[in-house]
Amino acid sequence: MVPDFNKPAFSFVTLCSIRFNSASEGGHSGPIQSDYRCQFRYLDEDAQQLHEVRVYFVGQQSTNGGDEIPVLLAFLDWEKQRGRCQPGTKFELRESSRVTAKGLVHSVAMR
Repeated sequence: MVPDFNKPAFSFVTLCSIRFNSASEGGHSGPIQSDYRCQFRYLDEDAQQLHEVRVYFVGQQSTNGGDEIPVLLAFLDWEKQRGRCQPGTKFELRESSRVTAKGLVHSVAMR
């Protein structure tokens, strides 16, 4: 799926690398599709504050657990991320209490 970069959620996007957990690590047992909607949590925060995010894979439509891939993240609450999400930021992706991936922000783009 190619995202519609004219939507407000794409006013702030990050290029990241993420590694999805394998099924034995508590991740998905089947393929994960681009346009994956989940929660994002900064790893350097003590609080369990979660942010809604969409994950778009770069150069592929799906991936399997255990793979590390480049992605674009589009925050649904993007205004709250300005000044917070920076290159070098470590994070995890979650589905409720289950951690599905961990990643690192490489760059940030704003329009």
